[in-house]
Amino acid sequence: MIGKRGEFITMLSKIVREAPVVPIIDGKSKVQPIYVENTIDCIMKSLKEPGIRNQIFEIGGPDQITYKELFLTLMDVLTIKKPAFEIPIWFMWQAAYIFERSMGKPPITTQQLIMLQEDNICDIREMQNVFNLHLIPLKEALQTFLP
Repeated sequence: MIGKRGEFITMLSKIVREAPVVPIIDGKSKVQPIYVENTIDCIMKSLKEPGIRNQIFEIGGPDQITYKELFLTLMDVLTIKKPAFEIPIWFMWQAAYIFERSMGKPPITTQQLIMLQEDNICDIREMQNVFNLHLIPLKEALQTFLP
């Protein structure tokens, strides 16, 4: 989920703004970020309509993109032009292990590396049919809250 003050985009934005070169760890796995306003719409509708209470729905945004595409979109929205490079996930395991044992809040953890190896996407057809939402695309959502 993405939105103003969300930790995920805040962290990625900081990397994009501050790093001389943008590091992308294994940019091949896919994500499907949903704008917080669309999530709120789903919750509100499920509370108001008895026919959809006590059901479980997979929710996600309209865009299934790789981490590399996410970084490039973020750089585009922030109008930041600098090189980006992909770091193979196997290269990061030892660093993450050391970070976890030596830092209070490590920049990357072994658990995050495990999650980066899997796609985090879903089939949103049922969500769209039930909630009938106008899903906000990633770039448009980012433009609503990033300077």
